[in-house]
Amino acid sequence: MLLLPLAAALAAVWASGGGASLSARPAPAVCPSRLPSSTASVRPGAGLELVPQGASALLLCAYRGLNPASSAGRLEARRVVDAGAELDLLVHEFNALRPSPPFISCPMDNGSTDLAIFEYPTPPAARISVGLSGCRIVQNGHLTRTASLAPGPALLERLGALLG
Repeated sequence: MLLLPLAAALAAVWASGGGASLSARPAPAVCPSRLPSSTASVRPGAGLELVPQGASALLLCAYRGLNPASSAGRLEARRVVDAGAELDLLVHEFNALRPSPPFISCPMDNGSTDLAIFEYPTPPAARISVGLSGCRIVQNGHLTRTASLAPGPALLERLGALLG
């Protein structure tokens, strides 16, 4: 029980940027324990590109698919990608995804999904759902793309490697 006050104190220090200024850094995003039913991004510019420019970090959250049914939608892995070349490459790869064809069949969709939460110096974050099976639909609530067509498979491989 001593850990809760300690964790709260550490969180306050982290949120304050080490005591420099309370407004220096927004609160970090946290992976929901279950995959949200909606990932609509409210980030300005989300209707123009999947990941609006200016992202400062990325929180990747991986969720289990249908098997076993009792575990469907549960968080199974997370990873933070800080600013730098890797983050810039991911932003580019997300924004390079092509629109989904209007009529496609999506067999073998088991519901496995990654949630990409792009952080910015000022809120709100940009949230993107990445389907890992079936049609591999990638969407931010405004735009829908597919990771089944190039360059999507390379993005999925990169996300898989980051999440282990």
